[in-house]
Amino acid sequence: MLIECDFRIIWYNSNFILIQTLYLNKLTFKSIGILKTGRIIEYYIQIISYLIFNKTMIDKNKTNCLLCGNDNYKFLFHGEDEEHGIEGTFAYVRCKKCGLVYMNPQIANEELAKYYPINYLPHETVNSPTSKQEKSNSKIISAIRAFFFQHDNIKKIPHSIMNNLNLNSKVLDVGCGNGTFMNDIRNKTKCHVDGIDFSETAVTAAKKSYGLNIVSGTVEDLPFPPKSFDLITAWWFLVHVNNPNEVLQSLAKALKDDGDCIIGVPNFNSFNARFFKKKWFHLDAPKHLCIHTPSTIKTMLENNSFRVEKIIYDNNPSGLFGSFNNRYKTKKSKFPSFLVKIFFVFIAITTFFKVSDLIIIHAKKLKNKS
Repeated sequence: MLIECDFRIIWYNSNFILIQTLYLNKLTFKSIGILKTGRIIEYYIQIISYLIFNKTMIDKNKTNCLLCGNDNYKFLFHGEDEEHGIEGTFAYVRCKKCGLVYMNPQIANEELAKYYPINYLPHETVNSPTSKQEKSNSKIISAIRAFFFQHDNIKKIPHSIMNNLNLNSKVLDVGCGNGTFMNDIRNKTKCHVDGIDFSETAVTAAKKSYGLNIVSGTVEDLPFPPKSFDLITAWWFLVHVNNPNEVLQSLAKALKDDGDCIIGVPNFNSFNARFFKKKWFHLDAPKHLCIHTPSTIKTMLENNSFRVEKIIYDNNPSGLFGSFNNRYKTKKSKFPSFLVKIFFVFIAITTFFKVSDLIIIHAKKLKNKS
């Protein structure tokens, strides 16, 4: 276990500890051996942090690659919470074997909930007062975030799938948030929809906004019989879990043979990810625990009973606008019109050359896999 705090130990003996303060955004424990020398050292650290710095301790767990299990990686950078300003720095690394980018060490499971504030937009009741208040506090970033989550995801589903959905079809949306997508696809196809989200706030919002059937819990414990669904969607969900292989195995079990799965993830091979690095909008530290490339998401799906049919490079503009705002911290309420035009031309180019910020994967469950 690593403990994140506002200082580092320079020298100590059995009776005395000498510490040096650090700026929070530069904080890193390069050597953790000192924390393993005895509980008294860890105890002193917690007491000093509480009395002097009054900062919350963050439990982190060092982890192997979330895709292949390898423990050999290259450090990339430290990310910060650009959206809500929650204190702390979070290391991202790239696996030297498979290329997956992931947070390491990762926040302990019991700590994750605190990084999803009550006004986290995907969990908000539609047109809720708290959502409006958040928008008044940070107009540009809230507008970008709203555009990202309200972008019409139905249009990203292949027509061959949409045309086959009807009253007898069953669709599961994983990480459904406030249920906007579920409501849209139900209205368009008349299919039966179910949803699951770990957030009680999101479940309440979905029921209040649309009267939907939403389950609160984890994907590993889906309360549905095997082979229940014709289509499973997971929009920007897989990056939020620290056990993606287990999640995909659960989805494969819930999907009918030859059923369809649509998964959206940020693309670390995008131009903006490479240029903006830790300021990239879709890094979204610390909520995003792993960031895929087309290669890593394809491998992960194929390792878990799926066959990738197609990878779509999405032209959603939120990544460029959000990254620009993260880097330059503009205080204006909107971008100049000339810059917006340049941005959209650039977005079209990156999409054409398959280096867009987001990718959407259409996969099918392999037959006779459960």
